[in-house]
Amino acid sequence: MGIHELSATLWRERAALELLLRGLAQATVRLSSSDPGEARASVDEVRASIDDLKSMTLLRIVDTAATADEWGAPERCPLAELEVYAPSGPWSAILAAHREAIDDLARENVRLQDHIRHPVEDAGLEPLAPCWPAWATTGTAPAG
Repeated sequence: MGIHELSATLWRERAALELLLRGLAQATVRLSSSDPGEARASVDEVRASIDDLKSMTLLRIVDTAATADEWGAPERCPLAELEVYAPSGPWSAILAAHREAIDDLARENVRLQDHIRHPVEDAGLEPLAPCWPAWATTGTAPAG
């Protein structure tokens, strides 16, 4: 375990958030179509992506804790604070870039999920699990 594993996990989390974003955009289109089967399938794919991201978030938390321990940061140090403890070199900037990208993607996912909330309900489908704060790296809710 260490920073290389954490960085790889953060890349995978970013990719998973981008996949969810595409799935939500596709669900938006399919929910407006007249085919309820397509709409249901698309929403089911979004649910699966959300479940995958919950697992990815747990892995990020574990990898963050391992890196925090390695760097002498406090126990349960969140990703948003870990960059302060980075040794000299590029890791502070790399972690900040990952955190910002994940938070931006999460905000966009929340926006799209909010956009399709009513069409999902109107289609008689079970509401989607919330996207935030499961992926929050800062511990704060997104603005806007």
